[in-house]
Amino acid sequence: KLRPVCKMCGFVFYQGPKLAAGMVVIDKGKVLLHRRDVGPREGTWTFPSGYVDLGESPAEAAIREAKEETAQDVILDQLLGVYNNRSHSVSLVMYAGHIPENAAPLPESDQVGLFPLDGLPELSFEHDHQILEDWRRQAAAGKSQT
Repeated sequence: KLRPVCKMCGFVFYQGPKLAAGMVVIDKGKVLLHRRDVGPREGTWTFPSGYVDLGESPAEAAIREAKEETAQDVILDQLLGVYNNRSHSVSLVMYAGHIPENAAPLPESDQVGLFPLDGLPELSFEHDHQILEDWRRQAAAGKSQT
């Protein structure tokens, strides 16, 4: 691959994806989603997720994003998978099997809801459906709780 190189010092600029972290929260057959009130994909529904801050672990970021977008303190159960949206980010998605009470929208969301897995609204990102398929496969194999 051709990469930008500084002619003065030889520094090579490696452009790479941003690291994001997200959380799938499923309890009793319902998934916690929030409707985005910011771009990209404003007005569509997705899992709590966002970029990992410098010095923060992906697990810490997933917990923080759940709090920022749904007002929920969640406890992670396991890593669900790693996803590449083919544009600018790689997402580490964790799973949590308990939805605390009183989910509420915060500044990045205009609604928060619990949806049955067979009655989902329009999802925001191309890998959201793959994430749910991976969760279903792991649940069927006894690796995730429902």
